[in-house]
Amino acid sequence: MFAGKRIQKTLAVLTALAMAVTIGACGSSNDSKESNSAADTTVNIAFPTWSGYGPLYIAKEKGYFAEQHLNVNMKIVEGLAERKQALAGGSLDALATAADVIVNLAANDIPMKTTWVLDISNGSDGIVYNKSIKSLKDLKGKQIAVEEGTTDHFFLLKVLQQNGIAESDVKLVNMTTGDAGTAFVGGKVPAAVTYEPYLSQAAAAGGKTYTTKDDPVPLLDVVAFTDGFASKHPAAVKGFSKALAEAAQYAKDNPKDADKIMANGLQMDVADVESTLKVLKIFGTEENIKQFGKEGSHGELRSTMDEYSQFYASHKITPKTINPDDVIDATPVRALQQ
Repeated sequence: MFAGKRIQKTLAVLTALAMAVTIGACGSSNDSKESNSAADTTVNIAFPTWSGYGPLYIAKEKGYFAEQHLNVNMKIVEGLAERKQALAGGSLDALATAADVIVNLAANDIPMKTTWVLDISNGSDGIVYNKSIKSLKDLKGKQIAVEEGTTDHFFLLKVLQQNGIAESDVKLVNMTTGDAGTAFVGGKVPAAVTYEPYLSQAAAAGGKTYTTKDDPVPLLDVVAFTDGFASKHPAAVKGFSKALAEAAQYAKDNPKDADKIMANGLQMDVADVESTLKVLKIFGTEENIKQFGKEGSHGELRSTMDEYSQFYASHKITPKTINPDDVIDATPVRALQQ
């Protein structure tokens, strides 16, 4: 983890084999000969339960991955630390994750290439606190449940900073984002940072909320591949983005069926997926072109990644800043314009 619990690469290496048994039963089969073709390429990708990752299931269900000659193995792994361990162990080729996680990994010498932006939060992430806390300034000295090193941790730090509160002025309780919402509802913590559907559940339990709709901090979810996979299988990476573009378009044109596919894949209630998508914007080709930029120009993603990097390094959460260009590969998205 990051703040207070920095990425410990030694621990990751020691535990990676165990994680490979748990997560990598699908195994990484892409270490064979170099390939510039997407034919029969296997992609092992992990992510937590989150509606924004639903388009991956649409791409598989509707055959968009198959059309690109991709065999995509998807694994839900809730803990960020566990996903990092599996990545370090070589059992994963890609992550669907919050964009700032890619920055943090790169700052700790685990390079990846971001190739697609899945969504942006528009109220789907936020802080929930009980009635004993009258305003955000009253978070000082309080326990706050949050998954350290995640986008929600980033959001919390930004909000605390805006309210004149240092991270050392609060007591962070590290747990997964879903567990943070559950802990708040159960009265175990006075405040938590979580996302939908847990955010709505916490609000229904009497909590006050402050979300990304109130404070438009750019919280993005992305798909990123390991540098090794991206360099060996450029055609597969391009095909993956093309399949996700088609999945996003299908979701736009057929929302009811798309919601069912996503809910089934993520093992969520359809109602929860529907409610989350009201405060979460799924990105398609047009939005990704804006994020990655056209040939010869930088898109919005670069400045966002730089903001993450500068912020985390200034808070000493990461050991150094990174060059945003090192974690972005615009080629797959730009290929969609051709």
